[in-house]
Amino acid sequence: MLRIDADDPDFGFSFRDEAADPPIRRVHALDELGDSDALFVAEADTDIVGVAGARLSSWNRRATVTGLYVTSAARGGGIGTALVQRLAAWARGADAHCLWLETQNVNYPAVQFYRRTGFRLCGLDDRFYDPRQNPGDAALFFALDL
Repeated sequence: MLRIDADDPDFGFSFRDEAADPPIRRVHALDELGDSDALFVAEADTDIVGVAGARLSSWNRRATVTGLYVTSAARGGGIGTALVQRLAAWARGADAHCLWLETQNVNYPAVQFYRRTGFRLCGLDDRFYDPRQNPGDAALFFALDL
């Protein structure tokens, strides 16, 4: 997980890696994909091993990733990267200027994946989540310029 420290209480943040003990496990519903303008499915043989969706905001020409999921057994095999590439191609075709997403600071594997696939950190919100349900969680926003 990435711990967010306020270096300058008036303005500024820094990140540091910190092991989560016990490890954090969360289950995410696929229902967010229902708001997608584009939906892509990855298959291996006859099994669905990944799914990704995006929605276009016409007012700012930003394509928002509505979800990106790869089964645990298929991770590390290039499925997630292929799905990001497909989302980016769709977004370019829709004349979007970037592919944008939100993830939690505690989702360290996702943060590292997005960075490896070319996304850059473009913002954070340490009050995005209800602290009673997700104490210590902050939203990290990433963009992939197209």
